[in-house]
Amino acid sequence: MEQLLAEPSRWHGRIVRATGRMGACKPLTCHLLAVVPDGAVAPGKGRLSIGGTGPGFDDKVRKAFDEKAGGLRDEEVALVARFDAKCLTTHICTDRANMLQPSGAEALTLLKDH
Repeated sequence: MEQLLAEPSRWHGRIVRATGRMGACKPLTCHLLAVVPDGAVAPGKGRLSIGGTGPGFDDKVRKAFDEKAGGLRDEEVALVARFDAKCLTTHICTDRANMLQPSGAEALTLLKDH
């Protein structure tokens, strides 16, 4: 996640594997929080919003993802998703702009070795 935040343009549009602490989920978005080596949430280091839009992320997929993510709140997770860096580089966005766009619930996994 540090690389994504440090060089967002480099990773824009790519499929990435981001790790961090699963934050709160609200309708239409969740957040992945940066962590430091001791496992604490990194203050001021950032967060990336997670969600999806369009035909590949319909209501059924969204519901399954939100249920899985909600059950992993405050856990360290890995997420494979397309990275959209526009909100970090060229656009002014709301907190509901999805920077990490997973294909579905299977893209989110618990890191067991923390």
